[in-house]
Amino acid sequence: MRTEGDIEFQGVLFFPVTPFGADGSLDEERLARHIESGVAAGAGGVFVACGPGEFHALTPDEIEQATRVAVQTTAGRVPVLAAAVGPPPMARDQAARIERAGADGLLLRDGAVAVPTGPGLGVALDHDALDRRHGLYVDCGMRSRDDTGYMRRIRPEYEGRLPRW
Repeated sequence: MRTEGDIEFQGVLFFPVTPFGADGSLDEERLARHIESGVAAGAGGVFVACGPGEFHALTPDEIEQATRVAVQTTAGRVPVLAAAVGPPPMARDQAARIERAGADGLLLRDGAVAVPTGPGLGVALDHDALDRRHGLYVDCGMRSRDDTGYMRRIRPEYEGRLPRW
């Protein structure tokens, strides 16, 4: 993996949602298509298995598998990062798996998200790119979400309820 400061991002940072098949297994083909479309749209980096709840829902094998798909799909065009979380032994195992899968780096550092020390988020905003992406949003015409309906297309038995641990 690269060292801190080695990775440069040009464009929007892309956090693809990990898709699953009807049997509950990771859908590698759909993930690859999703990542490819994100990179084609101008993503400056792919953060696979890094969504707010994804690393809690994925097994270590699935994180490694998703990372490998992202690395193969991007083919070095943009950096690929993945998250290693949990107690130190678990995070170390995930970091080793992510490295084995060929990722450029980890999203988390020293057990915490790296936060810039200066003003802002530590990124330079490309206003022209933002205007173009906003134009895509306006042109698409979508103004509401139906996450439960979308999930039922994938898993008809899906119930939109909070999980119980």
